Amino acid sequence: MPQNITAERAGSLLKKWDNICVYSHANPDGDTLGSATGLIRSLENMGKRCAFRCSDEPDRKYDYLFDGLKLECKADEIEYRVTVDIADTKLMGRIYREYIENPDMFDLAIDHHGTHVPFAKEEWVVGGAPSNCELIYMLLKENGMPIDTHTADCLFTGIATDTGSFKFASVTPETHIIAAELMRLGANAGKINLAMFDTITKEYMEAEKKVLGGLRFYSEDRIAVIDVPLSVKEETGCSDADIDLLPSIPRKIEGVIIGITFKQKSENVWKASIRSIAPIDSSEICHEFGGGGHAGAAGCSFETSLEEAEKLLTEACEKHLRAKL
Repeated sequence: MPQNITAERAGSLLKKWDNICVYSHANPDGDTLGSATGLIRSLENMGKRCAFRCSDEPDRKYDYLFDGLKLECKADEIEYRVTVDIADTKLMGRIYREYIENPDMFDLAIDHHGTHVPFAKEEWVVGGAPSNCELIYMLLKENGMPIDTHTADCLFTGIATDTGSFKFASVTPETHIIAAELMRLGANAGKINLAMFDTITKEYMEAEKKVLGGLRFYSEDRIAVIDVPLSVKEETGCSDADIDLLPSIPRKIEGVIIGITFKQKSENVWKASIRSIAPIDSSEICHEFGGGGHAGAAGCSFETSLEEAEKLLTEACEKHLRAKL
């Protein structure tokens, strides 16, 4: 099992490497994409050739993260492979099959999940850090690697999105200091926050209306559940990024401690996303079903009917409520 290295060690490796491919997890969010593009920008500004890989196409709202990236390194030229914000290779989508065939393919993993499962030759993991982009900022700063205006935009995006616009309990004073420094370096916080938090599509609104009609409560209204069947996407034309906004809804209801969203992936496959507030740890609940994540937000999957998945997960949530409240 690889030893957890330091930011200085991670930086020294990146400084001497070239032809580097940076990997994001499947169904990419702002933190994995901000980490990847921010790191690539810094490396390209150092004259290095880079590539980017992800199993899924990023949503169009993240297009600005890729503006101006060269991405000159071709697939057959890749010498080193770095993952960002990936807690487990199973979260890489189609690329996971490549890892199964070649378990030594990854040279460095940079991650902030407490549930991280080691898989790379070298690993810099700070479990519990508010966002992975916060780690990328520390890596670049501590190793004297360049952070231009575009890089600052990328890193601010990841920090803002993975902290819920600085609302989550994981946020520390250092998080705000780093965000302020990125703004000083040119990050356009107002424009980023508008795009990430205050702009939604008409298709999303239609999806929200359909989903909220099936809202259900458990455990004296302390648990709220919604489900997103495949038909929602088909009937509204909403994107995966639109659907990814839905899990934040149930937990916002007054009195709700645990919000659960079941998203249908195929006929009898449901991905559950949990959002919770202290003292409930979402990752502890999801870990019981082979998943993971953070205390306030985590996920797991079920290969069964929605009714059975809902029964299993709500019972587990009720057990945690009884133990901690």
